[in-house]
Amino acid sequence: MKLTRRNFLGAVGAGTAAAAMPFDLWLEKQAHAQGVMTRYSTASAEGKEMLKIYAIAVKIMKGRWAGHPHSWTFQWYTHWVNGNTNKTAALNAVYGNRPPIERSLAEEMWDTCQGHGPNPVKYFLAWHRMFVFYFEQIIRTTTGINHFTLPYWPYDETDKRVIPTEFRNGSSSAYGSLYVGNRNSGINEGQSIERYGALDFKCMTEKSFLEPGGGFNGKLNQNPHGQVHVDVGTSTNMGQIPYAANDPVFWTHHCQVDRLWQSWNAAGGKNPDDDNFKNQKFIFDDGNGMRVVAKISDFLNISTLNYKYDTLMDIPPIESPMLVASSEKAPAFVAGAMKAAEKHGPATNMLAAEIPGAITLGAAPVRIPVNPNAEMVAPMEMLSKAAPASQNIYLILKDVYTADSPGVAYGVYLNLPEGAAPDPSGEYYIGSINFFNATSMPGMKAMFMTDSFTFNITDKVKDLDTKQQLSDGINVTLSPFNTPDAKSSPKIGRIEIIVE
Repeated sequence: MKLTRRNFLGAVGAGTAAAAMPFDLWLEKQAHAQGVMTRYSTASAEGKEMLKIYAIAVKIMKGRWAGHPHSWTFQWYTHWVNGNTNKTAALNAVYGNRPPIERSLAEEMWDTCQGHGPNPVKYFLAWHRMFVFYFEQIIRTTTGINHFTLPYWPYDETDKRVIPTEFRNGSSSAYGSLYVGNRNSGINEGQSIERYGALDFKCMTEKSFLEPGGGFNGKLNQNPHGQVHVDVGTSTNMGQIPYAANDPVFWTHHCQVDRLWQSWNAAGGKNPDDDNFKNQKFIFDDGNGMRVVAKISDFLNISTLNYKYDTLMDIPPIESPMLVASSEKAPAFVAGAMKAAEKHGPATNMLAAEIPGAITLGAAPVRIPVNPNAEMVAPMEMLSKAAPASQNIYLILKDVYTADSPGVAYGVYLNLPEGAAPDPSGEYYIGSINFFNATSMPGMKAMFMTDSFTFNITDKVKDLDTKQQLSDGINVTLSPFNTPDAKSSPKIGRIEIIVE
């Protein structure tokens, strides 16, 4: 059924006057009508056929009134409203003096993206799975093509790290609706997105969904998820949260993010079993103009959602996190260890070094010594030898923030020799940071948005110790992948090295 203004108002009225349809009943009806659906790669023949349908739907949606729940603007604003405004102003601009019933769904749905702004990171993957799932339903309703599935952009393959051709041709009669002209320089010309920051998939080896340092969910949120955003777009499209969902490539990107989650699960990664997590609910339009209450527990297994992927990312089996016995806790390496533990936390989370105070990044590499002092636990060479096998050494960059997006990512290097050129393929590279989750949002100037990045440097520290490159302590170098925006002034509020 194609949703018209008349039956939309009727559906909204029914959905708000009575309880929403239970998800299991709704899904049972969908499954009966559709069966299990397959999502395909944008590079496959099947995926390219789906992109044709997608382009038709996007064109139709962009032509709809912004207050229609199946309009492009409504779905964009569900992620986050236009960065030039805020939610209240956007609601008033779209709905004006219309009856409250017309705006009730928007009031519940807009600005609900999880993992950004004031919304918890722990719901990042689950909320976006819901968002993509219901958006896919809307495409089917809009086009009347019930076998449509959203294709994913397979940038886990090194030769697929360019935007698919269909998104790069603004003059195409078939695909013009997928084009955005002001993406990062060179991206629409088919250049690799990694010119603005390297992708890594270390998140796929995380043993826990949420911890430590954000676990699989948090690490995936940062890279490749956030990295792809800033690699593709500027601060007025994919590169900044309030504008990101206005680029049609956003949806193939998030379909890929969902595929990575499924790949991690298929390799043995376990989702949280906490009732508070599983019972968290969010509001969406079900694809037919009906308000639906979606609960995370209903979205943890895609087989029950009646879709699958044509292929999954091939990763090693995920082992369950080990429980560390009390006898294996990190010892007090030096006399000051207990004092440090009392000040900074228990001995299983001992601070080895810290650099408090903001560090400003720019166009040139910045080299920062991170050395222990009298109150810290131990020099790095002692940690590398004495830490039990069950303990890890982490480098944490905290309070990462920028008022204006630099438009690039920064590579992070451990003990890069002074004067050596930063090389992301070299032995000193440990990862990257980006500012997708840490840029002050227009319309939200009062919100000081920060992010933190955690790197497991255990093996790197042991390797440096073996090579006798720890005698002068630890230093961290941050270097931009490309030229940052001159008006940006990205900062790191604090650097810590801990043993956990």
